[in-house]
Amino acid sequence: MALTAALAVAKDSPMWPNLRRPLVWIHPSDSSASHVFVPRHKTVRMLANRIHEQRVVLGRGIPGSGKTFLARSLHTYLRGQGVKSIYIKSFPLSLEGGPSALDYLVEACHIQGFPTFRHCILRHNFVFLIDDAHTTYNNSELWLILNSANQNCLANVPGASFCMFSAFGTPDRGVMPHNIGSDLLVFNKRQRLLLEEWSEEDISIFYTREEFDLHVEMHLQARGSDYKIDGILKDIIDGLTGGQPELVDAFMILCDMWYDAFYKDDELLDEIRLEHYEISRFFQVRGLLEGSIAVILDFANLPLSPETFFPPEREFEVLRQVDQQTLVEGLLFNPHSEAMLSCLTKGWLHMEERQGEFRCYFPTRFHRMLVEYLVGVQDLRYPTPPTLNRGELELMMGMRNMTIS
Repeated sequence: MALTAALAVAKDSPMWPNLRRPLVWIHPSDSSASHVFVPRHKTVRMLANRIHEQRVVLGRGIPGSGKTFLARSLHTYLRGQGVKSIYIKSFPLSLEGGPSALDYLVEACHIQGFPTFRHCILRHNFVFLIDDAHTTYNNSELWLILNSANQNCLANVPGASFCMFSAFGTPDRGVMPHNIGSDLLVFNKRQRLLLEEWSEEDISIFYTREEFDLHVEMHLQARGSDYKIDGILKDIIDGLTGGQPELVDAFMILCDMWYDAFYKDDELLDEIRLEHYEISRFFQVRGLLEGSIAVILDFANLPLSPETFFPPEREFEVLRQVDQQTLVEGLLFNPHSEAMLSCLTKGWLHMEERQGEFRCYFPTRFHRMLVEYLVGVQDLRYPTPPTLNRGELELMMGMRNMTIS
């Protein structure tokens, strides 16, 4: 019924071509899915130079933003340059009754082949890459070490460097209101990675446009270059995803499905174009694109529910408030709002510091697009969202010349 409601908007004309072959569904979590790992050489080099310059750097982003891949790529690059890089997958949740933060850093050095001692480890030129760094937000000892490294940098005193790859919150209690902004207060703007690149000096966690184009090219080559994507559609995908790797992957899987459904059996068509009727409908009929991407991602890291499509009521109200703000303005962070904290922890919102204030934003334009759509459904301007499953999505792709009642 939800699917019928979503498709009813387009009932005046046939929507989908027949499939001469059954559509092959590949979920991103499937081992047979075509994942592209873009070599982010320029970004990695810029980040290595920034760490050398600033000594302490924060890369914080939402789930699925590519932080771990970037951290490991950086580790590989630094080791190749002869730098004593120490990659730490995650810091202990609690060090009470166990080794101190300093002892843990010493142990990590030993395990990775660099003998050192407590009294001298911070004077050596180690580069510590700490993944899942939000687990350290309550570890005051480690943050004192980071502050000390900051001070040493200002005083031109050589020593260890740190790059923290972090999300929001701690695994035991979610986001902690009393320390939600602690990382932003420690790191100045030049020490922080952005989600998206805005200038040539910015270092982004998401793909740059050059990396996005490379991702698309590598994805198509992995398929044998059986189709192309026109420039306008690529621009739209880049604009909606902002280069978030997980979202880019999802859109490329959708492009594969479009090709298999609408182009594969036509020898004259090998380029997916926005102007083609079947493709344009996904952008004109609200809910089709949103629902398709949600299914491909299995609703992960999107402000949606697989059961009802809508987020919990209080969290949705926060998202509505953010939707009413401009892209630049954002919504002022409220540490007393559990709903806002939940949106941050789940990656539905991202937070940045602007002129001493913490403000919340949608991490991508697709996130905003989703919320705009759900608001429209709630206001009765758009049809009920298609809570699609695998069978329904395959059915959608094969519905040409079918009368919609």
